[in-house]
Amino acid sequence: MSRWIWKGLAVGPGLMVSTVLTLMAGALLPAPWGLAPFAVGLVAGGLCLSGRGESLVLRVVLRARPLHAAERDSMRAALTLLSQSYLGPPLVHVWVSPSDRRTVAEAVGQRTVVVAGGVLDALDESRLTQTQVAAMIGRPAGLVRDGWAGHDVAITVWSFPWLLLRAIILGVAGPFLRLPVVALTWRLRVVVIVIAVVQAVEQGLPWLACLTGLFGAVSYATPLTHRRWRAMLQLAGDHAVREAGLADPPARPRSGARTRVLRRGHRALQPSGRYATPVRPLQPQ
Repeated sequence: MSRWIWKGLAVGPGLMVSTVLTLMAGALLPAPWGLAPFAVGLVAGGLCLSGRGESLVLRVVLRARPLHAAERDSMRAALTLLSQSYLGPPLVHVWVSPSDRRTVAEAVGQRTVVVAGGVLDALDESRLTQTQVAAMIGRPAGLVRDGWAGHDVAITVWSFPWLLLRAIILGVAGPFLRLPVVALTWRLRVVVIVIAVVQAVEQGLPWLACLTGLFGAVSYATPLTHRRWRAMLQLAGDHAVREAGLADPPARPRSGARTRVLRRGHRALQPSGRYATPVRPLQPQ
């Protein structure tokens, strides 16, 4: 199956929910203001698809910025290694963000990799080598170079209503979701879904039965497609660093690497389980 089909399955539900939420918000506003949320979303998404709004999203959402001259000098050897394998400038731009990020390096959009500031600090303090930093950046850079993350900024912008709603739900219901009874009920939701579908059919509401069944199927399919898509991204990133000669043997931070960023960086340098074994080269779909 094409990688684009898997990506569509992974991000499609969020996009559809965001579209519905945007239309509902527009319906609550008086004309002609009701079209404003939809129009703003279309314009913002179009700018991101064209690449023109990508830098603004990077600065506002991720608080990222381009490397300063001193930072480029400090990691010149790592950038040179990446550029030699078409994983660095000028094909792939490297930006930096605050050091409290979840990942040490992340592919963002059509041409950018965002690196945690803690990686640069560790490099300056000789707790990471230039080769290790190149390997950390190489995985997401391979995704950028090969087009795996090309539309992610536009997808994130259009999915903003869904992301906001999900954050609110998790923030309010988070403590309850950890209760054993709630967790068990969620795992057995298929029973509730079947009962709801049967009741809707008996009441002469086939549209409600179809809608309930659809939501139930999506609740089961979405985690599977997300895991499959993440595995495909990991496989593509591993292939890029192996092709560049940066992944064998696995690099290790020097002693004293105790910060959270370095621990995440250490994990990023390790083989990725069964997906890190040699595979045939990826072919464009």
